[in-house]
Amino acid sequence: MNHPFNPLETANELRLAVVSPSATWPGLTKSGYGVGEPGLYYPNGERMFFRVVPSDDIQGRVAAEWLSDKNHTSICIVRQENPYSTRLTNLMLSNAEDFGITIAGNTIYDETTITDAEIQALVATIDQASVDAIYYPVVVIDSANSRTYDLLNALHASDPARPIMGGDGLIGGLRADNSPLTNVFATSFQIDLDQTPEIVEFVAAYEAKFDVTVTVSDYYAVATYEAVQVVLDAIARAGETPTRSSVLQALRDTESYQGILGQWSFDDNGDTTYTGFGVMTIENGAWVAP
Repeated sequence: MNHPFNPLETANELRLAVVSPSATWPGLTKSGYGVGEPGLYYPNGERMFFRVVPSDDIQGRVAAEWLSDKNHTSICIVRQENPYSTRLTNLMLSNAEDFGITIAGNTIYDETTITDAEIQALVATIDQASVDAIYYPVVVIDSANSRTYDLLNALHASDPARPIMGGDGLIGGLRADNSPLTNVFATSFQIDLDQTPEIVEFVAAYEAKFDVTVTVSDYYAVATYEAVQVVLDAIARAGETPTRSSVLQALRDTESYQGILGQWSFDDNGDTTYTGFGVMTIENGAWVAP
């Protein structure tokens, strides 16, 4: 966000459309999340950013609602000092009161410097707070050499019955880990691999092409395909000789689009009306939808 090069500004100047299968920060399209957002991304006032996945304001609410539904009304937040972790934390803080959740602690740690002694001290502090659950909105890049993963293991080992919840950044680092952890949950964009005939067909073709097994944690492969297809659809609707402007307008006019995710539209902000966020958990070393 603070990088001097703003790709959305450049896309505006060139009248290019940006269709994302993965960018979920709410401030890209909605006000109230970051200073100057979303206007700073659209200096000429024209919206040209679209996404086929729901934004993180939904993710934050899903996390709070899930905790409340499971009667976890007192939580500690343990987070990294980076934009992703800070943003999910703020979204949890803004939703906690609505769902009767008390924040008993909100601790920031430094992935690059935290020591074993500091990990144990942090775990002891949380144990003393006797909370129902831990909210762990972090990014695990390499779980084999990650202090964030070490901290997760320590938090789990101190009370295996106490749930630990994170966001989609947790799934990315643990998806190939064959982790023995249990009672760990994460909010994420979510699909069922049989929710539409189009997804069933896509999964079969994808597995045959790349000789892999598609799981529910491969949701961004589906979203990427959807993003490409909606662009192709817009080009087809943009006139006999499509231009940047006509394709951009066709994307803005996307309504009741029938894709592999089902039927959805782009709203005036460029957000999808598809709201498939859910909660995943680790079972037998893999992320699954409970």
